[in-house]
Amino acid sequence: MTSLAAVNSTTTVTSAFTCVYWNTAGAPTSWTVFPPETSECSTLESAACTPTTVTIGSSSIASTRLTSTGEVPVPESTTTPKPVTSSGISTGAIVGAAVGCAFAGLIFGLAAAWLLLRRRWRKNDTGRPDGVAAIATTPESKDYASVSVTPSGSETQLDQFLLIATPDKEIGTELQSLGDLIHQHVENHYEFGPSPASASILSQSLVNLGFKQGSGLSADALAALCIQPESRQAGLRHVLSHIIFRSIDVNSRSSLSMLPAPLAAFLQSIPPAEQQHTNLQVTSLALSKWRSLSALLLHPNPAERSPLPVSEDVVGPQALALANALNTFLHYFVASDEQTSHLQAVIIECTNLGYVLLSQPSDWQFVFETDGASTRKQPVVVCAGLEKLGHGDGTRYSSPRRVVEPLVISV
Repeated sequence: MTSLAAVNSTTTVTSAFTCVYWNTAGAPTSWTVFPPETSECSTLESAACTPTTVTIGSSSIASTRLTSTGEVPVPESTTTPKPVTSSGISTGAIVGAAVGCAFAGLIFGLAAAWLLLRRRWRKNDTGRPDGVAAIATTPESKDYASVSVTPSGSETQLDQFLLIATPDKEIGTELQSLGDLIHQHVENHYEFGPSPASASILSQSLVNLGFKQGSGLSADALAALCIQPESRQAGLRHVLSHIIFRSIDVNSRSSLSMLPAPLAAFLQSIPPAEQQHTNLQVTSLALSKWRSLSALLLHPNPAERSPLPVSEDVVGPQALALANALNTFLHYFVASDEQTSHLQAVIIECTNLGYVLLSQPSDWQFVFETDGASTRKQPVVVCAGLEKLGHGDGTRYSSPRRVVEPLVISV
């Protein structure tokens, strides 16, 4: 602090005065002090004036107002307090900013971790074979928790719902009963006198029904049998057996089908075996799986594990359509007004066997030809035979196993 050296003043300060002081370097410095509008010293004669600190440049000096006696009192030592530097930001704002930065860092960290994991997932998906995607596992309901269908155990799971195989003997007995039913129908509803139609007309009618050499008899030979009264019964039984049993045979793919309409349409859309450039065993196995699974899916109550039931509301119109198609040939020999309705009933009974065979785990097929070992003059198959083609898993036997031999008579 620089001390005051001299002051020029009077008791009553009424005008400006000049003060002189020596600074620390020893050089005199002066300044002029202007009085206030009303001097405190004019009224307080014996009281000392209040010291005043004046700052010039970077130096601080002490000045006093004079007393009434003109003496200069010793000034009190005063110091200029150093200003407190403040940025203008409160402590709460600083804490809030710190918390916000920490939260933002956490968010950025989580985002970076998610991007890294996503990149790894993409690499794993790229490593899978084409067409194979990752499977998202989700909690299953309690209703399905006990059934776990996996690729490795799918066959085992399906076997629990597929039909339990019907004994071969039971199937054979049913076929023989149907043969007897066809025999009774022919005896009771057709005439056996002279034929009103020529052999050529009858032959063309048989061709229109889809008769081919595969039946064991050509259309011309069969027409000749039906013209003769003594061989007509055998000829008519052969026609009915061939057309009706082919209509329920999965392997025949007949256009006059008594199988469920969706299955019949699909079978007719499959290219013939000679046009397929694939292994015959593979095709047979695929067709066998499709057949058994289709019967399962069409069943109204698959838990029963029973053959696909026949609904007369569904098969009735089909049977009538097949009867009308057969009558384009049979009407030349009809002797009863009830022939059409009875023929429709016979077709429905045969369809029951067709649905049983459709539902079996193994494949079956009808046989319409003899083995050729007969020495008879003219063998005629009047009821089809039946062969079992493979195991319950769809694999084929090395050769078909004959369960029912065709019923053959000679004419």
